[in-house]
Amino acid sequence: MQLSMAQMRRCRNDSPTLPISRLPPELLRMIFGYLRDPPSPHRWRNSTRARFASYKPLIAAMLVCYKWHSIASQTASLWTDIDVVRQGCFASVLLSRSSAAPFRLRGRFTESTSDQNNSLEDIISIQRSRLLQLDLWGSSEAEVASPTRMHNLLAMDMPLLHILSLSCEPVDDVALPSTAFGASGKFPNLKAMLLENFLWVPSCGLPKLTHLHLAQVDSFTTRDVRDLLRSTPALEVLDITLSSGLTVAPGSTAPASPVALP
Repeated sequence: MQLSMAQMRRCRNDSPTLPISRLPPELLRMIFGYLRDPPSPHRWRNSTRARFASYKPLIAAMLVCYKWHSIASQTASLWTDIDVVRQGCFASVLLSRSSAAPFRLRGRFTESTSDQNNSLEDIISIQRSRLLQLDLWGSSEAEVASPTRMHNLLAMDMPLLHILSLSCEPVDDVALPSTAFGASGKFPNLKAMLLENFLWVPSCGLPKLTHLHLAQVDSFTTRDVRDLLRSTPALEVLDITLSSGLTVAPGSTAPASPVALP
């Protein structure tokens, strides 16, 4: 922020009467970037799922003039928070504008084969090489009914993925656990992961995973959890929350650079 403010002052001093429509493109990109606040960290024990920051401030700025609209719409890094559920048809616009930039994706994974689900799976399949964060949730009933769909998603290579969140919600207040064993996808840069009422034991291991949060794991065996931990040699923080609300937090080493969990 200090750098951009210094550039703004220098620009203003050099050309005190410069109209806003003639501001340098690099300065405009900085301004637009500050209009796109980063997403708030997800609060694990809060039932309300965190939302991405609104695009409304950025879209309002784009209405100032044609130049502002053109520069903002062509800056791929401004359009990288995509929520298939809440953004609806706008999600396809964001995918197009984000171009080849790494992006964050959220979506609900349900038992039906609706267009929304097909779109979500298509996005992951086609764009997996530039996924930076993936947050999927759905009913545990759906996962038990069709476990192969989640297994197929986890079998895809996602080389850039840093944060992964997989949640299975209870059906009629009954949590039906779901598992995915041996999915062979490679996640070489995954650093933080949340598994809620869902257990994934990767066959290739997670060499850079440092943060792991397991929620509602009462229904899984200790052996299953141990198998998962064996695949995380770099683990620094382990947080386990049981359905009863109890928390099991073994001693952990504080990481040199904390990771913001989704």
